[in-house]
Amino acid sequence: EDAGVPVLGDGATEAALRDLGIGDLSSDEESISEFALQRARAMPWLEAHPIPTRNQTFAHTTWSLSLVDAGGLQSGSAGAQVFRSGFHHRGTSASESPLVPLTLEGHTREGDAEMQALSAVLADALRLAGGTGARDGLGAEVRDLGAAVAGTVDLFVEQQPCVSCCGVMAQFRALLPQVALRCSFR
Repeated sequence: EDAGVPVLGDGATEAALRDLGIGDLSSDEESISEFALQRARAMPWLEAHPIPTRNQTFAHTTWSLSLVDAGGLQSGSAGAQVFRSGFHHRGTSASESPLVPLTLEGHTREGDAEMQALSAVLADALRLAGGTGARDGLGAEVRDLGAAVAGTVDLFVEQQPCVSCCGVMAQFRALLPQVALRCSFR
């Protein structure tokens, strides 16, 4: 909001996420995420934020994914990570992800914590399915993930997601319909 990024308001965002099939985290999951974010905020950061007039947003993400191949063998992947806006984690840049963020008020939203978190989970799903994880214009590798990968993703964000991040969540749900996405924010 400080940089003029459009948001819907708490109630409208919650309703939009529900309409997209995105549930809420339990109070226990929120407490775990709050603790992880407090620890992350306590760590010193060496590089400057690209938009110094805006506070950084942190997001805590946990995921558990599984894949059943044609032979019935199941493999899985799980993880937990804290992401922060403006800092690109490996595999989370827009050029490496099938997810497409918006540019709002002249600012690209590719560095938003939610975009990075869901890009990292999607890359993990692609690796699990034997793909490269690279953006391919939504080719067969990405399109075929939906039926193959199941699981859960929990995303806790310090601030209300902007409209671009809500759109990224919708794209994630469309690409991985068998993965339950839950999101809560302060």
